[in-house]
Amino acid sequence: MATRKTAKYYRDELVKSHNALAMESLIKEVIAKYGGEYKRISLSQRVDFNWDHRVEGFCTNSKGEVLVMVYWQGDSTDGDDYVSFREVLRNGKSVIRAQHEWLGDRTYCRHGDIRVEKEEVESLIKELAKWLSPSEVKQRKIDAELAKIDKAVSLKLGNEYYRNYYNKYKSNGEQYYNGCGAVRQMLAEQGAKLLKMSEEDIFKAVEKVFKANFKTDYQFGKKELFGKKTIPYDTTI
Repeated sequence: MATRKTAKYYRDELVKSHNALAMESLIKEVIAKYGGEYKRISLSQRVDFNWDHRVEGFCTNSKGEVLVMVYWQGDSTDGDDYVSFREVLRNGKSVIRAQHEWLGDRTYCRHGDIRVEKEEVESLIKELAKWLSPSEVKQRKIDAELAKIDKAVSLKLGNEYYRNYYNKYKSNGEQYYNGCGAVRQMLAEQGAKLLKMSEEDIFKAVEKVFKANFKTDYQFGKKELFGKKTIPYDTTI
């Protein structure tokens, strides 16, 4: 019977010992299945800097080869580059050669030689396995649903509400922006509740919160905090 390649399957396989070609094939499958439209998996928030750079994740190129995404910092600029996953594992390292550029009066060094070591990539593979844990997979699904809600609400605020409220009350544009600010605070605070609501009910909640906060700063009162007036939005839905 064929093996069912679930997140657990990949999570277990990634922490096993494989040769460079087999590990590349495994990660390529993970990218294809979980890497989204752009076929890349970013792990940038999970890794530390190694002097002048950090390895940030995996992607595939047009040839189907797995690349390691590298973020680097030079003396006066930063940027992104890629190294071959297979090369790093087989040779123990891969070097992004130093880059220089002429800027008007002299040649500047964008960055020196960047050495991406095998140990860095092996650590990144372990982080990829953790990225596939049940709790993280679940959270990414929740985040994706919340992002859809945020996008739909943002379009409504930026189009329908802008026409009906900002254009209609130009002398009090701050009312519109306070209404929008309250809605965005509501989205951030009550995401779990919104996920259980229908689209119709979500937009009813948006309208309620927007209208409740369609006020000038002065109408919110004059409570002071560190010398600044605070605006206590009403985000009740």
